[in-house]
Amino acid sequence: MRSFFIASFSLLATAAACVPSSVCDEYVDYMCDCHPEEDCAELRTIHQDAVGEELTDCSIALNEQKEADVVSENECATDQVTDSAAK
Repeated sequence: MRSFFIASFSLLATAAACVPSSVCDEYVDYMCDCHPEEDCAELRTIHQDAVGEELTDCSIALNEQKEADVVSENECATDQVTDSAAK
């Protein structure tokens, strides 16, 4: 399981280097789409213009949230996993 997180983090870090949107944008989008109880405006304010270690924190938070959603059978996470596997 730990190697999965390390591999996922490495993949996300590499992808983040190639794509202009930040992993924090992905985290905020995921939380707003999958967890409507979250305050999206506040999340966007907190994570806008993230750099350095903030990006790492968002990547870790995104991975942990997706994993928790899979374990809790959150439909959004299941859809995300299924969509990723289909590509």
